[in-house]
Amino acid sequence: MKGKRIARGLVALAVLTVSLVAIANVYDYFAFRSALARVEQLTDADKLEIGDFYLNAKTALRFSGEDSPAPLKRLKPVKGNISPRFHDGDVLLYERGEIYLWLRIATSPNNQQILYFTNSARSQKARNIWHRNPEFIRRVSPSGRRATVSRWDMSDCRRWIVLDDRIMVVDVSGRSGGEDIIQATAKLEPEGLRQILELIDSTKKKAGGMDFRTEGMDGLQLYITFNPDGSGGQEGISISNAQVPEVTPLLDLISQLGPKEYPIEFDRIVSQDDRFPKAPIIRRSLREREKLDWPEPKTPWWCVWRKLVY
Repeated sequence: MKGKRIARGLVALAVLTVSLVAIANVYDYFAFRSALARVEQLTDADKLEIGDFYLNAKTALRFSGEDSPAPLKRLKPVKGNISPRFHDGDVLLYERGEIYLWLRIATSPNNQQILYFTNSARSQKARNIWHRNPEFIRRVSPSGRRATVSRWDMSDCRRWIVLDDRIMVVDVSGRSGGEDIIQATAKLEPEGLRQILELIDSTKKKAGGMDFRTEGMDGLQLYITFNPDGSGGQEGISISNAQVPEVTPLLDLISQLGPKEYPIEFDRIVSQDDRFPKAPIIRRSLREREKLDWPEPKTPWWCVWRKLVY
């Protein structure tokens, strides 16, 4: 009898533990979704009020919880900051272990944007929710693209944007207060577009969805994406400090038909610069690379909703 009572007690304890963990996960997932909903439900007037507050800030400020500035209180921040030098800042809206949800306000001479980013799905994802000057964004970052080639060197990026009627070269700043600048534009004739589309198809078949890199990393990266808005995707191509013959014809053709003073020259830089090791190229799928670049975020032992939801 005593053994049965102990067994029943252990079963009851296990049921109670599982129930408490389930309740804690439901509560915590609701907290995350509520924080995300508060951001996504901001009206244009709310976003403008937040933007104006950061634009007019005169002093640096760190705040938390109930001490949050009035324009941010509706978001119920955990903590945040304001940098008056660049009129920008970050606001933490949710945190559990290494899982986070941040709001960012970034200001440049011709625009101000509000975006949020989170690693709730393991790799970090970001979404822009407001631009003060959307017409400027439409000019420097147009939609309707056939391909986008982005060459990153540490914090700065030069981007070749292939549209149906032109190829644009845009310098994208990765620094606070930096500005995107259209450096040049070249008209694209129908025959040139046809040639590019043929090479896009063949390049996707050979290298789409792949990551190419050497073991040494020194900041030089190239991304080729094919989504109309320039965003990434599982058909994209990522290259780090490596010459990849599968993409060279496409890069050469875009350089040939684009602004002559701005060739892509990625292969030349990699081959001639002594900083980059002449090591074997490691080839992985983008999904495999993502798992290596974004390890599973650490959370308290009981917090498992992220694995169940995503």
